[in-house]
Amino acid sequence: MRHVAILSAVLVLTTAAPAVALTGAGASPGAKVPYGVETLRIAGPVCATGTANFKIWWSEVGATPLAGSDGNCLTVPPAAEETAAASERGRSVLQGMGFPATVGDALPVVRIAGSYRTLVRLRPAARATAFRRLSALRRGRLLLGYSKAQRTNLLRGLPAALQRTLRRNLAAAQVGRPSDFIGGDRRVDVVLQVTAGALGTNDGVTRCRWDGAQRGAARFTGTSMIILTSGPSANVTTVAHELFHVVQCNMGADDDPSELLMEGSAEWSSGVIEPGKFAGTGTTGPSGISVDGGAASAASFCNGFAPRAGGTESYRSWPVWAALEAQAPGTVLGILRRVVSGTGVPTPDSVVAMIGRERWSSALMRAASDVCGGLRSPAGTVQFPVETRSFIGWDEAGALTARPGGAPVTVAAQAAGLVSIRANVGTPPAGSAFVSVPGLTADMAVQRLVVTNTAGAPLPLTPEAAGVRIAAPGTADGIVIITFANPSTTEATGLAVSVQ
Repeated sequence: MRHVAILSAVLVLTTAAPAVALTGAGASPGAKVPYGVETLRIAGPVCATGTANFKIWWSEVGATPLAGSDGNCLTVPPAAEETAAASERGRSVLQGMGFPATVGDALPVVRIAGSYRTLVRLRPAARATAFRRLSALRRGRLLLGYSKAQRTNLLRGLPAALQRTLRRNLAAAQVGRPSDFIGGDRRVDVVLQVTAGALGTNDGVTRCRWDGAQRGAARFTGTSMIILTSGPSANVTTVAHELFHVVQCNMGADDDPSELLMEGSAEWSSGVIEPGKFAGTGTTGPSGISVDGGAASAASFCNGFAPRAGGTESYRSWPVWAALEAQAPGTVLGILRRVVSGTGVPTPDSVVAMIGRERWSSALMRAASDVCGGLRSPAGTVQFPVETRSFIGWDEAGALTARPGGAPVTVAAQAAGLVSIRANVGTPPAGSAFVSVPGLTADMAVQRLVVTNTAGAPLPLTPEAAGVRIAAPGTADGIVIITFANPSTTEATGLAVSVQ
């Protein structure tokens, strides 16, 4: 899942196919369609259907048509119907949380720097002449770029007939024409792709088009999604993730803001919109134990989250965003607004600073307790399968497991992040697990540790002069799972685990 931004200094005005709703239909051969449909057309004609706010595109020809296709576009495949429903559901959930209603294209606005100041200073007769020299289309789009109060000022003193004409021009601009919008209207275009192709290793891509000369939400000009849909069902968790990128784009954000915010909040959104699907599945069988989806993401977060590292670490940050939202609803919306209205490219550290270092540290600890200890999201809406715990603190070579008689195993939790490690005290116990954190008192270390046995039971912790002693796990495997949430948001903190 990746958010791709395309810088555009002008409005994107393209010719598109007429809107199609309820049943499927073939797209016009000459129509200009959303990003991603070009690759579908290599195989042949493209189909489309839609709801009130989304338009779904797919191909029914070639070696791998969308499952359930009838070959003539009339029957909407199940995956397309499910994608449309999931998109509308996600839009409703996010709008209910205060996020803007998603749109695929901005209205066709003409913005000329300093034009309002120039026009308002003219005498009414000269201003009337200036407006009459413009085409009806340009007049409407120019007026659309002004505030209601500014339009009132500009129309004051003009002849009544010209005022009526200008209002008609404005009304036409406020609706727009099919040729003004990608896909033919302002709905968000969603392209379903059966094979990875240009997606590479991503499950989805959101393309964001924006006007670099503008600020805030005025930057937005257009957006569309591509969703990998290789099976008979919709990839609803990816739809939810990419839909949040659409929201970010609508707000005027792009790929420049820190991925810690952009990708982490999109993953958080996926868990909010589709909690059941987001949880993933766990399997225990003859070939071993496996997890997927959110369960695999949860284990990865617990094993070593380093927000400054970028890349996949940004996706792993979703538990912290979930904890921030659980503690103070509206945090994600607020931080996005601050980033969009600011200048410069925020780094992961500056995002943490914007939130507040103490708030981030507190949310990190809650995320560690809920996700790594309780196998649930901080909001409690996502419950991960029990198999998830098998992967927390585990490494195939066993190098990160402290054992009786062995040297202490040392690891480091990166700044504003966490790490997990295991201790095997033996059966019967040959000792007890002991954790020392240089630079922290034992009492402080206790507040940053989440410790369970493999059954998920929390284990008592006892502060001692040199560190923290952990009670026996009481399980047949003798394993203790230890997660440490770094209290520092500026530097790494190491810890040593031994069996004494």
